[in-house]
Amino acid sequence: MWSHYADSHRGLCIGFTEDLLEDLNTSNEGQEFSKYEVSYDTNHPFLDIQRDILYGHKYGTGDAFIDQCTLEDDLLEASISKKHQHWIYEDEVRFYTKSYGLYEFSPSSVDHIIFGMNASLDDIETVRNILKTEEWSHVELLNAHRKPCALELEIPVKLA
Repeated sequence: MWSHYADSHRGLCIGFTEDLLEDLNTSNEGQEFSKYEVSYDTNHPFLDIQRDILYGHKYGTGDAFIDQCTLEDDLLEASISKKHQHWIYEDEVRFYTKSYGLYEFSPSSVDHIIFGMNASLDDIETVRNILKTEEWSHVELLNAHRKPCALELEIPVKLA
């Protein structure tokens, strides 16, 4: 995941607590967030939906409005929560809301931050300075390192 999403291991990963969904819904008035645990498969994410459309198993209730709403919900969930089996090592969880923008969360929802193995010392120091206040003092800082003699990363390596 680091090479795909974190600028070739130069970025960071924020580890959240299990309370993040509740916190997002509380901290962002008027927004409703949903949590999706990603499932991994070798089939195309829309294959089951296509079969249900073709054979009328799920979207043939006779009520066009209900069928349309059900189809829209299923398409959204499939596009957000399904990935190819190749990516299973990511063990991903996604959060979704129907509008875009920046959203607030409380410091208590952050458990740890993992820096990529190529993160610059300046970037690490910048994050340390941001986290100096009392409300962030619980956040553990970790650093990823290449595992000796393997094509793997070791996490966590706690930063001093």
